[in-house]
Amino acid sequence: MRADDVARYLRENPDFFESYADMLAEITVPHPHGGRAIPLSDRQMLGLREKSRALESRLTELLSCRSARRTTRSARRCTA
Repeated sequence: MRADDVARYLRENPDFFESYADMLAEITVPHPHGGRAIPLSDRQMLGLREKSRALESRLTELLSCRSARRTTRSARRCTA
């Protein structure tokens, strides 16, 4: 059995882990920033934290652009 077969099976059977919930606690995956294995839940948390940081960064960037546009418009009104 290949990894693709397992992935396809899990996609086609989303309720698999409802029947085998105890397996989720046993599954470990490589740490994304090192070689040691960590629980699947820890890996998911790392992924969510990275996504959160990226979204916060994007939000800050968008708010900065908005603020810069407002400042530019205000400056134009004051000089006109």
